[in-house]
Amino acid sequence: FKEALEALNSAVTIAPDNYDAWFMKGKALDHDSQYEKAISSFNKALEIKPDLIKVLFNKGNVLDHLGRYDESIATYESIIALRPDSYKAWNNKGLTLARIPDQRVESIKAYDVAISIKPDYYEAWLNKGNAAVRIRRYDDAVKAYDRAIQIKPTEHVAWANKGFTLADLGENEKALEAFNKAIELKPDSYAAWNGKGLSLDKLGKNEDAIIAYKKAVVIDPNSYGAWTNLGLAYSRLNNQSEAIRAYERA
Repeated sequence: FKEALEALNSAVTIAPDNYDAWFMKGKALDHDSQYEKAISSFNKALEIKPDLIKVLFNKGNVLDHLGRYDESIATYESIIALRPDSYKAWNNKGLTLARIPDQRVESIKAYDVAISIKPDYYEAWLNKGNAAVRIRRYDDAVKAYDRAIQIKPTEHVAWANKGFTLADLGENEKALEAFNKAIELKPDSYAAWNGKGLSLDKLGKNEDAIIAYKKAVVIDPNSYGAWTNLGLAYSRLNNQSEAIRAYERA
């Protein structure tokens, strides 16, 4: 990206009012993890043309990445002021609000607006489910995941998330079904195999749980969670030597 940045630096020097060049420079700096400089470039583009939606989106995303949540939300709100039907801006606002513990109810409201504009917006339904989980509205979360699954039945993430939420509700058989579906769709899903192991454990199927955890640690050999769960499952079967090995790997 060094050559690209040099070319873009030349472009904005030659034509300092070229907002597209400032935008492209900002994107290149973002890609190079030079986030503060990226924001400065996006701001330059916006000084020239304040209603550039694509620049505002990129600026909001970088601010979110930096943890500057209030500024990120304000940027998405600028997009919404320009284009109230921008479901992506409402969704992004929801994502940033969800990172703030006392704003998660507000994040759900933002997702609901996105969904009202685009009812088949898979990402907003998925994100709504995730936010509902974080405030322990598990029934609402399951409904949101079900809607996401209805829209994109072959996406494994909603199935896995539904599985974890059903487990939180104590519905372990249904959770197991959801994890199995996630695995069918994505056989190398660490989360789904680990979740399957947890559900099997709760159902007293410790040997089957061990098989699931072993799959999980093959997918992610550095997983503290799956190795610990594997150790606990061995302990329940009084196989202390294997339990110790698993704990040592964790």
